[in-house]
Amino acid sequence: MVAQARFTLAARRDLHGAGFEWPAAPEQDELEGNHFYQDLRLISWDQVDAAIALERGLLKIFEDAPTEDAARQAIDSCLANAHNSDPLLAPLCDLDIGVASCVMALSAADCIPFTSCNGGALGGLHSSSYPVVAFFMRPAHAPILLACAERARIGLKPYETGRFQAYADDLYKLIHFACELRAKADSLRAIID
Repeated sequence: MVAQARFTLAARRDLHGAGFEWPAAPEQDELEGNHFYQDLRLISWDQVDAAIALERGLLKIFEDAPTEDAARQAIDSCLANAHNSDPLLAPLCDLDIGVASCVMALSAADCIPFTSCNGGALGGLHSSSYPVVAFFMRPAHAPILLACAERARIGLKPYETGRFQAYADDLYKLIHFACELRAKADSLRAIID
């Protein structure tokens, strides 16, 4: 059986003194130097639910596989089937497995994730050394996101002026954060309206 990598991280949850910025053109093809950026804010909460279920299933496939190669083949097959059932999830909007539902939930909440990485938790080379989603949010998002981060036991912190990171030592915690955001959909919708 294969295990996802675990990371030694302190889950800091502190936005005290954080500045908030909002990008001038979040619908553009590139944001914050990410040439693969996608504006996913039109994603529905139903699609977030589907992404959460799919990601949990993919992590289970990974953990039940005898080798990483077998896990990758099984995951590729599962993603191909997901593409046929809901093209917007295929394959999880080209996001890393383990952070996709978090990116999608933040997007549905009208935050703007601009980069994410699973930190190589499922093998391979990655741009980050731990699972992370970087994003913009409005000040009204902060109390809800902090409460959700607390319940999911993930870190949530500013990392550059006006930009924030959600991060975790375990991919399941980021999926749990997506679930917590989903549970607050009505409160988050009030911020958008």
